[in-house]
Amino acid sequence: MHKICHITTVHSEHDTRIFHKECVSLQRSGSDVYLIVPTTVSKTIQGIKIISIPKHKSRLQRILFSQGYALRKALQVKADIYHFHDPELILTGLLLKLMGKKVIYDVHEDYRKHLKTKFWIPVFFRSIIASIFGFVETLASKAFDGLVVATPYIGTLFQKNDLAIVQNFPIITEFVANNSNTKSKLGQNFVYVGSISEIRGLAEMLNAIVNISPEIETKLILAGIFQPESLKEQICLGERENRVEYLGFLDRKKVAALLEEALAGLVLLHPVPNYLDGYPVKMFEYMAAGVPVIASDFPLWRSIIEENNCGICVDPLNVEKISEAMIWMAEHPDLAKEMGENGRKAVLEKYNWEQESRKLLALYDKLLKK
Repeated sequence: MHKICHITTVHSEHDTRIFHKECVSLQRSGSDVYLIVPTTVSKTIQGIKIISIPKHKSRLQRILFSQGYALRKALQVKADIYHFHDPELILTGLLLKLMGKKVIYDVHEDYRKHLKTKFWIPVFFRSIIASIFGFVETLASKAFDGLVVATPYIGTLFQKNDLAIVQNFPIITEFVANNSNTKSKLGQNFVYVGSISEIRGLAEMLNAIVNISPEIETKLILAGIFQPESLKEQICLGERENRVEYLGFLDRKKVAALLEEALAGLVLLHPVPNYLDGYPVKMFEYMAAGVPVIASDFPLWRSIIEENNCGICVDPLNVEKISEAMIWMAEHPDLAKEMGENGRKAVLEKYNWEQESRKLLALYDKLLKK
């Protein structure tokens, strides 16, 4: 049995990609899997050994101190492969390589573009910091034994033979209990699940729902965490208070249950560089649950939605167009239901984790045989 150690200093022990997808898939394949993660206590979940490191309150403390904790715990595991998930752990990955370990870097996003949108970095320094990071990331990636990237676009940023494009598609069994099953009907509310922020379309969603006539009995239901928390105050302004419901953070089962009652799922991210070339995980989860989507009109997203006829694309900054799409869904329930079924079918056939996990396991087999 091979010993595998995943490391993160940013994500939680229940992170969907890291724990529920990658770690669980590796454990089921027969590996002995460890996950080093900021949490209160070490434990074993679904056969995966969770190793705790301190959780720091500030970003600066985390960057300065978490790497030392993570490296010490990692060396105690004595794994055959170390697999890290955060760009701030590049130094830890390089130190493991200097000690003769096999290391995989998992690139979840185009961090070079992402850094240009970070509110905690002064605007003047964002491009400079992004350029420096891009140089360091490219150079360091050549030292690692393998790379795992979340989208084909991210893969184009690296020149690496042992690179696996492992896309963040839904786990079929979480949203589709029976592959032949279809929803008898859709719900009446619009749903958004995920991190809630301005750049993810919070204001546009709130304004769009109050633009809909009260004669159409519908609400906007939000589930997730506000970033920053102060944005939560916006849902109580004026008419919004009666048309918006906030459920807080939901676990995987509760998200699936919520989507079973949705009329449509919203994914109206703003057209910033990091989103234009990325796959929105929530869009595929809506599709997996048989829910039609109302999504940002980005070329990549539009190609998926139009090819599978599973939703409507709109300008995410145009509140009137968003409202029109929502009204259309409410007034055409049969066509909306058909779109939802098309989306579910597309996920069952091609956009699912069960297929993506094979690419991850193939990379591990290749590295372990070397």
